[in-house]
Amino acid sequence: MQYLEQSTSPTITLGPFVDATDGYTPEEALTISQADVRLSKNGAAFAQKNESTSATHDENGWYRIPLNTTDTGTLGRLIVAVYETGARPVHREFMVVPAEVYGGLVDDTDTLPVDVQEIDGNTTSADYLNDILTGTGQVLTLSQLRINSSAAGGGIDIDNDSGPAIDARGTTYGAYVAGTATNSTGLASIGKGTGSGINATGETGGTGIYTTGGIGIDIIAQDTDGIQITANDTGHGIQTVGGSSGSGIVATAGNTGSGAGISATGSSNGGAGIDASGGGGNAGIYAHVG
Repeated sequence: MQYLEQSTSPTITLGPFVDATDGYTPEEALTISQADVRLSKNGAAFAQKNESTSATHDENGWYRIPLNTTDTGTLGRLIVAVYETGARPVHREFMVVPAEVYGGLVDDTDTLPVDVQEIDGNTTSADYLNDILTGTGQVLTLSQLRINSSAAGGGIDIDNDSGPAIDARGTTYGAYVAGTATNSTGLASIGKGTGSGINATGETGGTGIYTTGGIGIDIIAQDTDGIQITANDTGHGIQTVGGSSGSGIVATAGNTGSGAGISATGSSNGGAGIDASGGGGNAGIYAHVG
């Protein structure tokens, strides 16, 4: 069955028309007028075609019959039939389809509309991508995923009860996050309970967190510690190196209260609050009073 695009004006080929008596000899000189071409649109009663042009003979009893947008305006099965004196009856069936279906199947000018409702026997919701794989135990593998969202709750909402919500690996960055609005935050991270907002571990010789910019890390604490660092074994909790003129650490006391720039407390087992060693004639700690 041939496809016809809805509401277009195709010229169809109908035949072969053969002699009514012997059923073999081609009839090449028939007069097939508008009234002789009968159409049934998707099961409706037959009526003459709307396009007024008569058919023209092609060869060996095959005739070319023009149709118009009215003739092809109804979706579904279209039967074209001709009963002409001197020839045996001829009919042909077509399927009238929407433009996107015709473009996707026939002339490659469009893509087929797809609305996924079921995968592997599981009913899914077209509104949520994560529902597609729910219950399948499969992993969705994509070469690239782009999400444009204006939702206040976020473009991606991931829940995982047994592991990381996101496991990202890349040759340059595992994850690259940038704010788009003026003064917007690139990454906002909030821990739950005793969990960390950010837990970063560097490989051997690598950095857990590496920052650049005007202010690498800006931390504002309210009722609890802004940063809590615990060293393991012989590793340092913090190791800082000054630049050509910049200090490794600059600590400034607040102007609105009595809070110290640095507050250090030693432990009861002999650990120092601050352990500073100078070298090359330089002081381990240099303090300047303004």
